[in-house]
Amino acid sequence: MGDYTRGPWTIAVSEEYEASWFEVRGSADGDGWATVVADLIALDADARLIAAAPDLLEAAKLAEQQLIRLGFDGSASGLTAAIAKAEGQP
Repeated sequence: MGDYTRGPWTIAVSEEYEASWFEVRGSADGDGWATVVADLIALDADARLIAAAPDLLEAAKLAEQQLIRLGFDGSASGLTAAIAKAEGQP
C-alpha cells in the first residue's frame, strides 16, 4: 500500500457548496495547506469515523501485536483482516 495522508485528520464543513457537507482534512503541510482526504460527506457520524481512521489503524496494529505476543493468534484474525483491508491487501 502506498502512503496515506498522515493524521491527525480533522472534520470541517465544506465551504464549496451551499448545503452542509463535511470534509475530512489531513495535517497541514509546511505551507499551511491541508490535504482533503474525503469530501461531500453527508453525515457527521461518517465524517467522524473517517477522521478516526489513522488512529484506529494504529490502535488495531498495536492490539494485534499484543494478542499475537500473548499467544491469542486466533483472536487476532479479525484485526489482521481489518488491517489488511485498510492497507489494500487481499
